[in-house]
Amino acid sequence: MDARFWGVVLICVGLMAAVSQLGYVSGDLFLLFVSAALLAGYLLSGYATGLLVAGMSVGALGSFVAISDRYPATGAWLFFLLMGGGFLLVLLIERLLGRSIDWPVYPGAALVAFSGFIYVRERGCIAVSVSYWRYWPILLVGIGLIMVLASFLRPTRQG
Repeated sequence: MDARFWGVVLICVGLMAAVSQLGYVSGDLFLLFVSAALLAGYLLSGYATGLLVAGMSVGALGSFVAISDRYPATGAWLFFLLMGGGFLLVLLIERLLGRSIDWPVYPGAALVAFSGFIYVRERGCIAVSVSYWRYWPILLVGIGLIMVLASFLRPTRQG
């Protein structure tokens, strides 16, 4: 990273802090400015994926805070939906740039699916007994075991 990149980072952080302290921007919008700065860093750094992931994650968090401040009835499902959407946007942007990455689809899809589960749970569409809900880690272990066993059953490439 060169001096120009770090100079832009310092300018963005300084401007955001000054605008926030002077009361021109409420706290919930501050995170969106941080997200914009991270995304600007992504563009200036030559497309460092880590800055894109951070920018999208902070943007999703900032969006959730801004929406939930204005609409208090918003459920937790929206947080997970926005976070999952952020990971899926990372995948889309990186693919549009011609990069071959797959990992964002896994947390993105998992968070969107979990969001859907929370949404229907909060609406009372499904009932999960509290006595059974405490065993959810066993479900994760079972899914992990299936994935590991399936990896052994796949044919290996002979080079």
